[in-house]
Amino acid sequence: VYHQQSLGILLEIDNLENLSIVYGNLALLEHHIGDNTLALDHAQRGVELAVETDNRRAQAYTLTSQGHALFGLERQEDAFNAYHQAASLWRELGKFSLLLEPLAGMGRVNMARSEFNQAISTVEEILTLFAEHTLGGTKEPILVFLTCYQTLLANQDNRARDILRTAFKFIEQTAANITEEKLVKTFKENISAHRYIILEHKKPAT
Repeated sequence: VYHQQSLGILLEIDNLENLSIVYGNLALLEHHIGDNTLALDHAQRGVELAVETDNRRAQAYTLTSQGHALFGLERQEDAFNAYHQAASLWRELGKFSLLLEPLAGMGRVNMARSEFNQAISTVEEILTLFAEHTLGGTKEPILVFLTCYQTLLANQDNRARDILRTAFKFIEQTAANITEEKLVKTFKENISAHRYIILEHKKPAT
């Protein structure tokens, strides 16, 4: 609702630079509720506006949202290309914390296509960046944790459990800042990645 209201206001004042970000945020929300077709439409509009206004930061954000929508539509090659473009832009801008999410998207596509060596290589880059940068500004931090965990787990890497603990702690800390119990339940149970991490964390370590 908030992003839809923001979209209406920005349309009225013709603020194209900020409008591209709002389209990207709308796309992300629609991706989470499973409407990836609408998410893709909004993400593409956001990318177009970002290019039109020569806003590379907005372009990187909206390309990442586009990648999420395309992945949800099982258009893996297109998703990889969108993530790759976003990652390239963040590298050029020197925003390495924000590079983590599209890298995770690329790794997720690699895993979906059984490209395990490429996925491991991407996760190693993410873990190297983790050592020097935070997830500040990342729209989907849990995606970063999830991709690392699933890739390391598939490779029988002992670091998978450490990533799982970190992801679970992140979810719990974020939930602690939500005041309404109903929203906490929604945050933990209705977002598939959160639900998956919580269930995996409950399993005994092997």
